[in-house]
Amino acid sequence: MGSGHFPSEHGYGQRDAYFASMQYYNASGFLLDPKENLMSKVLGCKRNYNIEYYGSYEEEQEGHSLQYGGPGGNC
Repeated sequence: MGSGHFPSEHGYGQRDAYFASMQYYNASGFLLDPKENLMSKVLGCKRNYNIEYYGSYEEEQEGHSLQYGGPGGNC
């Protein structure tokens, strides 16, 4: 799935998988940005995987973005 490296090792979009321009539709059908104060990081195996949330990465016109990956292995 990825390069075998944690996201923090190389920087945004360099080697790991990522999501960019994240948005969602609310119940009324309006497209909204994520509410950062309601987000939380959930990891099942921190020694093998990690996730980095970059917020609104507007410098690169990527919108709300996150990157994930790691070397893998048994948890």
